[in-house]
Amino acid sequence: TIPLTHSAFQQALSKCMLAEQHSLRQKMRDWLSLSKMPDAQSVSKAQRLQADITQKLSRSQAQYLARKNGLPKPEYSLDLPVSSRREEIANAIQQNQVIIVCGETGSGKPRNYQKFA
Repeated sequence: TIPLTHSAFQQALSKCMLAEQHSLRQKMRDWLSLSKMPDAQSVSKAQRLQADITQKLSRSQAQYLARKNGLPKPEYSLDLPVSSRREEIANAIQQNQVIIVCGETGSGKPRNYQKFA
């Protein structure tokens, strides 16, 4: 079934594929409009639309989760000196537009710091 509150729908939508979010929002607006109309034809259309939204929302969430779980997990070479400062570098990346990392040749700068962000 469709999440009943706007915030619940937005939360469910945030775990859907981006390409499908717009059409799901539009279908939700259509469903809300139809569900306010008292005639039998509108009620019937609203029920069909609700089933369609529920199916597409569920399918999109499953696809999103499958893609998210399929992402590669970064591995850090712990024997490289830059790995011991991983948290410090990650914080600097989040707090600044540009950072400069200095270190000895072979310390793992280009190999690892891109994974820290």
